[in-house]
Amino acid sequence: MSRSPQTEHEQILSAFLQRELQAVMRLPNLPAPSAEFADLGMDSLMAVELRNRINRGFASAYSAGNTVVFDYPSVQSLAAYLASELAESGGIESSDGDAGGRFAIRAPADAGSMTASRPEQPSTPEALDGSDHTTEAEVVQDRPAARVMPPSVTGNRGIAIVGMACRFPGAPDLDSFWHLLEAGENAVTDGRRDPGPWNGASGDPDNPDRGSRIGAFVDGIDRFDAGFFRIRPIEARMMDPQQRMLLETTWQALEDGGIDPSSLKGSRTGVYAGIGGSSEYRRVIAAAGRGDSYFGTTSSVAVGRIAFTLGLAGPAVPFDLACASSLVAIHHAVTALQQDEVDMALAGGANAVLSPSIAKFLEETGMLSASGQCRAFDAGADGYVRGEGCGMVVLKRLDDAIAAGDRIWGVVRGTAVNQNATGLGLTQPNGPAQMQAMEQALERAAVTPAEVDYLEAHGPGSPFGDAVEMNAAATVYGNRRDSERPLLVGSVKTNIGHLECASAVAGLIKTVLAMNHGKIPRHLHLSEPSTQIDWELLPVRVTTEATRWPASDARPKLAAVNSFAISGANAHLVLEGHDAGSSEAPRPGPPGDAQPARRRRLLPLSAQSDEALIELAGRYVAWLDEHASPLPAGSVGELLADMAWTASVGRSHFACRAAVLFSDIATLREGLRAVAAPDGEQAARTPAAADDADTVEAAAVSYEAGDDVPFGELFEGETRSRISLPGYPFQHRRYWVDPVQP
Repeated sequence: MSRSPQTEHEQILSAFLQRELQAVMRLPNLPAPSAEFADLGMDSLMAVELRNRINRGFASAYSAGNTVVFDYPSVQSLAAYLASELAESGGIESSDGDAGGRFAIRAPADAGSMTASRPEQPSTPEALDGSDHTTEAEVVQDRPAARVMPPSVTGNRGIAIVGMACRFPGAPDLDSFWHLLEAGENAVTDGRRDPGPWNGASGDPDNPDRGSRIGAFVDGIDRFDAGFFRIRPIEARMMDPQQRMLLETTWQALEDGGIDPSSLKGSRTGVYAGIGGSSEYRRVIAAAGRGDSYFGTTSSVAVGRIAFTLGLAGPAVPFDLACASSLVAIHHAVTALQQDEVDMALAGGANAVLSPSIAKFLEETGMLSASGQCRAFDAGADGYVRGEGCGMVVLKRLDDAIAAGDRIWGVVRGTAVNQNATGLGLTQPNGPAQMQAMEQALERAAVTPAEVDYLEAHGPGSPFGDAVEMNAAATVYGNRRDSERPLLVGSVKTNIGHLECASAVAGLIKTVLAMNHGKIPRHLHLSEPSTQIDWELLPVRVTTEATRWPASDARPKLAAVNSFAISGANAHLVLEGHDAGSSEAPRPGPPGDAQPARRRRLLPLSAQSDEALIELAGRYVAWLDEHASPLPAGSVGELLADMAWTASVGRSHFACRAAVLFSDIATLREGLRAVAAPDGEQAARTPAAADDADTVEAAAVSYEAGDDVPFGELFEGETRSRISLPGYPFQHRRYWVDPVQP
């Protein structure tokens, strides 16, 4: 049997595929080689049958992957891919001289150098053995290998995540979200748990339609602190809950970063948010028999309202790319920072599950899970469960964050966004396109794929969607990976459902928290691995149990976040852990001297109401119990000093104020409890013998009088750090449209 040139291989394969496709789809004539499978009316069952017929044609000599027809959705592209695959194993020809016969694979001359069977992957210009197999027919599939370049070449020093906040199902803040993940909890419920009423909205416990009842819902999505943002009640009632959550969560993310939101007026700060362009709240309004409010339910106003509230001068851009929306938003925020378009960026996404008719549509199209769980990578995966929530991150250039002494959660090293182009169907994922996004993000990050420890997968919970993503990840991240160190994989959707426009930022926040805790939470609902994924051939492992983050002395922790959407969008992000001790820039302080010992400190607390001030003081008491009490005595003083510094320069200061003076954790706790008491008594100020007593006492008096206090003078000669502290306690009231009374 003679070896055929590459073009002849493709001609043989093309003729074979045309005949098989004609048989599968019962076409009266042979389809054209350029015809797209989707244009011919192929569905997923036909795709499976075509793949099975291809493998029967090759007998046991070669096995095409389960997603090959999805990834190469035309005779031409599929023939080119198969030819490139088979070229590495030897020549091919029709065994009986007819293009419709069975194919034979000739072993290469050097059988010892033959690569072991591996998961299917698209053709690349460079084969695994380094030889060039590029042909004219392969140009469409040309996918340059990821080139690892040092950051000095890419110009990328990284984008620091300096603040985060979230409001997810079963988790109103970061701490509760981590506790939910660590405990392996499932936030999906049959109906909303808050009182409502919820007539006209998804999650209504009284709705007889189970598909509209089941979801992962945010507690109190009907509630909002309108007064805090100077919004009239009548306007607040007509505001989409996505807008409300974005406002509050953005404020909390800035506070988490120790950044005074009021200090950003006029700054080059941009807002980038994934948010659905077609508000489901409009349908609730219509169901209530009321007129719509365009300002309250359009995505452009949602991001514009954040910029207006904070007085930001940077761009405010909404992104509606379905499930990839929030990661695309973060990509554009990162790009804007790298191109010096902005000095800081607020990025994330929000989603509200409110429309029973949309739930019904998704259910009828087979996208929603009949079992009521997101079972990503499981043999019983049958779709996803809709979820709602909001997540926001605060981004800065890494150099700027270090210079400012910011607390750095992690560093975004590379991002990429692309589109599927053509495919088997608009809503079907595309493996080669996902691989291109992964490789581009890795190249921009200057990271070798085999070094990445963990992938937060999209995990759509559909048999072929899961297989496409897993095969794409294994192909890219499995390259030269040590079999003893597989790529760890998980998906937050198994905990909190699919948050659609906010799903990717939920995955990012989960990954950042896991990095900082050194533990990857367990992936739920995987009892029997999907039969559509060749697990034995893939260098990946789903974290079905809580897993310690892999240790490496040679490099920081590395992770990736993947997302794709029914719109055909793909987005990928490469994340690096940050060791605060390795790259902190020195900040002003007494050269060569130790931190000056101070006997007395001031903790300024403020709110817009007495009730909120009392609640804030109570939150600080709880924070002390969780963060300060376990520390050794020598470390508590430093923590409390950083707390006082962050609360002074990293918070907005409102009219209702309390100045808590303290000298140690006991006096601080006593002062906080006095403020948190129902009568709002303030901490007693007793004279102190320290030299700084008069300065601190005067600052406390001035602060409670409503004056501006030069807080920097209270820390003169010190080098302090911003830390995460309790956020503002929003005072929620119900703002919802009620049905018009007949």
